[in-house]
Amino acid sequence: MNTRLIIILISALYYFTSCRLQEAPTEPYQQGGNEIAAGYYPSVSPDGNKITYYRGDTIYIADTSGLNEKAMFKGRFNEKTIRWSPNGDKIGVMQADTVNWSNNKIISIDVVTKEIKILTPNISVVGNNWSWNNSNTAIACYTVNYSENKSYLTILSNDGNGTIIKKYSASEYCWAPDGNQIAYLSFKQNYYDSAYLYITSINSDTIQTFLQSDGGLSSLQWSPVNNIVAVNQMYRGLILYDVTTKSPVDSFYISSYFPNYPLYKFSPDGRQLIYLYYPYSSNPDAIINSYLYNIDIGSKEKKLIVTAYPGIGYFDWFPSSNKIVYEHQGKIYKANI
Repeated sequence: MNTRLIIILISALYYFTSCRLQEAPTEPYQQGGNEIAAGYYPSVSPDGNKITYYRGDTIYIADTSGLNEKAMFKGRFNEKTIRWSPNGDKIGVMQADTVNWSNNKIISIDVVTKEIKILTPNISVVGNNWSWNNSNTAIACYTVNYSENKSYLTILSNDGNGTIIKKYSASEYCWAPDGNQIAYLSFKQNYYDSAYLYITSINSDTIQTFLQSDGGLSSLQWSPVNNIVAVNQMYRGLILYDVTTKSPVDSFYISSYFPNYPLYKFSPDGRQLIYLYYPYSSNPDAIINSYLYNIDIGSKEKKLIVTAYPGIGYFDWFPSSNKIVYEHQGKIYKANI
């Protein structure tokens, strides 16, 4: 056997071996957390003692160990809209109308009595993004004006009557910790042109133009305890701004399969970020693991928390800022930071 043939055989063996190694795992896996329940979209209660999630057509609550599971609501609902009220006595969700899709309502469910109340009696709600403010006095959600064929960020009084307080033309929003101010994104033309970040009080008609960008803005969040707003700016990464001075105070480039829409969340103490990372590959057959990373904002130290295949779903912090819950393949896990 000559040298050339040996080289060809070795190259062929390496090629087929490497291809074999690149095959996707036969079974989903995750490393980093302990399974506590079966379900999707887990969310931790404000006191850190309960979690809520859904499975099938039912919303459940359970202890954070997964024990004492209790069914709270059964029916048609938007699973991405399950929320805890600020004091943890209720769960809110968008209920889907089985007859008229344009008549979706946000309802609350008392965690003790299971009493159901409609929070938006006079309007139809669209999209996935709604929330109470921290003071539990108002609700933000999206509504549609069908004559204009346009959606609006709508602020309602949380008085049971659904009284409209304000409307804004906004693509994203977030509440300030005080429950009074709100930040939102708007675009004059499209995502790539004339993007604006505004800040206003729901009790005032004054709207502050906080930031204008020629590139896209996305993934807006307000730090839970600091006067800091974070927004992802195209080609610049995630920028943290001081609300008072309008000055950037920090930046992070969260590289991901979705670089313009990084999935991240501030810790309750405002000192950390956890974000979901999907490596990009132009090879459609490549193995795409997903990773949850934790970043200390002060030191910028990055730590890998979870590795999983295929993708990790929704994740949430515990109030203590030292633990998280996350969903993977219909199972809910708890992990330490």
